[in-house]
Amino acid sequence: MAKGIKTEWTEEMLHRMKFEFKYAYNKQLAIDLGVSWRTLVRKAREMGLEKEEGFLEKRKQHIQYLARAKRGPNATKGMKGWCIPNSEATRFKPGNISPMTTSQKTRDKVSRSRLKTIEEEKYRIREGIDQITKLKLKV
Repeated sequence: MAKGIKTEWTEEMLHRMKFEFKYAYNKQLAIDLGVSWRTLVRKAREMGLEKEEGFLEKRKQHIQYLARAKRGPNATKGMKGWCIPNSEATRFKPGNISPMTTSQKTRDKVSRSRLKTIEEEKYRIREGIDQITKLKLKV
């Protein structure tokens, strides 16, 4: 599978391609034959091979399972259109603006509260008391 090296196709490899390509996943067949995925696809086109009718539909459940397994622990991160369920009720409606952007008084109040929390957490760390928040602070 080295780049730039011409693949020598044996009769056994061609025979296996002819009979398995129609039903097998390309990546797995490429691994079994010891060639790159792209080389396999190129050779299949050259030989005029195609997947069976409804190949993806028949394997939809398995493909979805593989996709979910690959997503990992934060499965919804970056998914277009995803939102927190039932969060619509607490969102700003069109035309409404957050008080944090318009009111200096609100910003000052939030800032004071945040600084007070940070100071309390730093005190807890210095005194060896368990933290209440999940803030990661350096003392």
